[in-house]
Amino acid sequence: MQAVRKTVSTGDTHADRMTVHRPPRLANAALVVLTTSLLAACAASTSSSAPPVTERAETAPGLTVADLDRLAPKAADDILPVLLDISDAAADQLLTRAGIVDLLPGAPEALDVLGAAVGDHATAPASVETTGSAGFRRSPDAVVVAGPPPAAPAPRATSGAVLGLATLGTAIDGGLESGADGDPINGDLTVDFGGAGEEVPPLQLTLVDGTMELRIRQRVVEPVDGGQMSVELDLRGELDACPSADGTVTAVLAADVRIEAVAGAATASGRYTMLLDLSAVVDDAARLTTTVVDVSGSSSDTTTNVSDESGAEIDGWFVEGGSRTTLAGRVADGLTVTDVSDVVLTRRSTNADDTAAETFLVQQASAATALGSLVLVSAEEFWRGGACVDVQLLPAGDPAAVRPGDEIPVAIEATSAVDGQPIGAPGTAVATATGGTVTPAGTAQELTADVVYAVPGDGSDGEITGQVTSRRGIGTSTLTFTVARALRVDGQLDVFHASGTKCGGFAGAWELALVADFQGYPFTGVLRFDLSDTGTGTYTLVGSTTGGGITVDQSATGMVEAVPGPNGRQLIFTGAAWTDGPSGIRSIDANLVADAEC
Repeated sequence: MQAVRKTVSTGDTHADRMTVHRPPRLANAALVVLTTSLLAACAASTSSSAPPVTERAETAPGLTVADLDRLAPKAADDILPVLLDISDAAADQLLTRAGIVDLLPGAPEALDVLGAAVGDHATAPASVETTGSAGFRRSPDAVVVAGPPPAAPAPRATSGAVLGLATLGTAIDGGLESGADGDPINGDLTVDFGGAGEEVPPLQLTLVDGTMELRIRQRVVEPVDGGQMSVELDLRGELDACPSADGTVTAVLAADVRIEAVAGAATASGRYTMLLDLSAVVDDAARLTTTVVDVSGSSSDTTTNVSDESGAEIDGWFVEGGSRTTLAGRVADGLTVTDVSDVVLTRRSTNADDTAAETFLVQQASAATALGSLVLVSAEEFWRGGACVDVQLLPAGDPAAVRPGDEIPVAIEATSAVDGQPIGAPGTAVATATGGTVTPAGTAQELTADVVYAVPGDGSDGEITGQVTSRRGIGTSTLTFTVARALRVDGQLDVFHASGTKCGGFAGAWELALVADFQGYPFTGVLRFDLSDTGTGTYTLVGSTTGGGITVDQSATGMVEAVPGPNGRQLIFTGAAWTDGPSGIRSIDANLVADAEC
């Protein structure tokens, strides 16, 4: 996502798209344009203007690290309740200011219903389509799920879900969990959450080349006290879930939420917007170090009452601003806020006093920090779980046909699952073994690493596991070593007695000795063939019959196939047994003999 121009739609009909550039702070300018258009449109559609706003940015003191000191979560499950609690407070204040509760006394109970409804699709069953091949891990038979549902919120905390921030975080967390199974790369992952027959699913999520893209659009309406309440969400997210070559991870998250109550000719509405630009640094141990969370957004509400024949009377409240929060790396105590800076009130209405504006900024920074923490904790588990790094174990020789006591050199290499680029120093590799020994064992080596696997002397099989750790993530691979065991053939093949031993499995070159007696005249020869991995090939038979002072050479060709048989495998030969002889199908058993030497 570095050096890429991003466009994030807010769903606003008057200023539908805002473009986010690097550096992140330029996003504030786009939000100013967005809100200016919104206010101008509202003024043009009514008989009186919206409340005046200040036209210059102003520094807003009061937001400190102490305001965010409770945000030190250890895991995603710990962060979600914090995020819901913060969102709940912001939602309650917005609803009270907008007069929604005054207009519809049953609004609190309706919010519980609406809050549950907008969160349904974060954990709903998914229909999955995988297409293309874009470097993302997914086994062909894997079942994609959205991850565990969040803990049930307290009764009044449900309104926090109305802001959509918890839904946005839960959906990203679930998507990362769905893609982090460490199976071989199979293609792009696309997940649509929603019921059958929906033309546009409420939640759409894709994982392509290490980048997650998410969109949630939903409108929910609930009848209340003879009127109605509605919540409209437009949530977007883009996350580089796999760190780049220099160990950076970026994300852009946007929320645009509208809440409206209508009773007769009266309307009360509130709107909350947030644009979060996140940048994190991953160290050589695949751990988060420093994270910067830039946030900007606004909170507004408008109440319209038809007071007389002259038209509508409009009351409103508006505040817009942002801040930057810096977090330390994730350790045992979780992500810790270390600095708050660039706290600015971009604009506010004249009736938004210092206390209200400061409360908005504190809640905004808290919600952004909690949401950013939720995303990063989930992403760190994702790239540390094997989804971003491919590990290659390269043995010197065939691991399927080793001998007791062999010492086999193995090179450990790694590449990015996103772009296929090799991962070198300072990335490290550690090898461990079961059923044998590996040297060095459990010692971190810079890539490319070299180890030696020693096959047990008792003839048992074994394996080594290589784990690579780097700023691009952690990857693991296992290589199995199988001691060579003989496939022995000793039986009748048509008129011939065939015998021989093959090591290293069915695939590869075979050679069987043939003997026969043709009315007192002896025949000797060989039967050669190569079997593919699928167990098919062609054979060549050569030999001669001697007697009465003369020698007759014989040869033939045909097809051979290894199939399951009563004693392990059968070799089926189709063709002639000698030159110009009759064609037919002949078979002989090929038995796996564990104690035969190769």
